[in-house]
Amino acid sequence: MSLWLKAGVALLLLVASQFHFWNRLSSGSIFAPEFPRGVVILFNWAFAAIVLLAMLQLLLDIGTLATAILRRSTTAAPDGLRYAIAGLAALISAIGVSNALRVPPVKDVAVTIAGLPPRFEGYRILQLTDLHISRLFPARWAEAVVTRANAAGTDLIVVTGDFIDGSVAMRRADVAPLRALRAPTASMRSRAITNISSITPPGCGTSTGSASACFRTATPCCPAAMRSWCLQGSPTSPPLGRPARSRSRRRVARRARGCAGTAARSPAAQCAQRRSARRRASAVGAYAWRRRARL
Repeated sequence: MSLWLKAGVALLLLVASQFHFWNRLSSGSIFAPEFPRGVVILFNWAFAAIVLLAMLQLLLDIGTLATAILRRSTTAAPDGLRYAIAGLAALISAIGVSNALRVPPVKDVAVTIAGLPPRFEGYRILQLTDLHISRLFPARWAEAVVTRANAAGTDLIVVTGDFIDGSVAMRRADVAPLRALRAPTASMRSRAITNISSITPPGCGTSTGSASACFRTATPCCPAAMRSWCLQGSPTSPPLGRPARSRSRRRVARRARGCAGTAARSPAAQCAQRRSARRRASAVGAYAWRRRARL
């Protein structure tokens, strides 16, 4: 290999190795490359090939060193073997990238729950997780995912994070196909695996901004039968292990209930008053919990 060819290959490897740096320049985040999809695919392939090549070459050097120690003589790996390893790393990287770009297959997992109510026997939930919608997985890819998800015919569709790569403004058009997700019970969307940020229950035309705010009030789109189910994953529900709420919080909640029960107001005004009181009670409880944690 000529010197100029070696210099060109070294330059290409250097550019590919700085993939995350170019990402930050393009969007401000190392996880959201704002390049054409073909360029992003090429960068991913090259970066993975470099990592694999480094690992395989290291293993080869360790094997060569062990052989030299055992033979007590100088041993060198042939150049042809090193070029073969480079080709193998490029091939494995290409296979990995192609598998990542495909529409994910549906994997069936049977879950046995003791004491499950009979009406939930055979209840099916489809979880779409770690979609990472981005330039690499654009709207066309999201449409194919929605088509496969709807064809599964499950009772509930849950979309858990990581949801997008980049800002909401960047991915607004790419996530639009997810509006077509359909399930008999509901469709839930979340920013992270354990934090539900919005939910569309049956009969709701649009998603509410907060699941807990919707299900703690008797609104027409939130049936009473679904409240406990929603609140189990609401972002404002207290985590496991949190102590009982403080006296201040109980006092505020008790005062709110008494005021709402005696005030001669319209149902809408009483509902708004209860929501405001609960927000104040939650704030007082959170403050008491922080003070207790510091002590």
